[in-house]
Amino acid sequence: METLQIIEQLLNGNHLEPKELQEAENIVNRLNTEIESRKPAKIDFTRVNNDVNGNPRYVCHYLNIDSDYQTAIKKANTIGGKKFHNKQYGGGIVFSSYNLDNLTREIFELKNAK
Repeated sequence: METLQIIEQLLNGNHLEPKELQEAENIVNRLNTEIESRKPAKIDFTRVNNDVNGNPRYVCHYLNIDSDYQTAIKKANTIGGKKFHNKQYGGGIVFSSYNLDNLTREIFELKNAK
């Protein structure tokens, strides 16, 4: 059976032979891998105290931007990030932001820029 026929039979709840079941499992695994690879990457931000103006601040690790700490700080400075001077979070870069989705997008654009 072809791939689409196997999927159709599976979704309709029809009986499949062991060979077809194995093929269906392979198809599902490939689809799961493809879906995971297309999901947007996530950055783990840690909420820290507000800045002096009351704006929320978030810290992420420098490896989310670049593999070199100094380069990551320079890149982060272009979008408002600063070195986080605190013992609680080593290698952190702090951002003031109300929109984490937008900040995440900007960080990925920095990371992918050469």
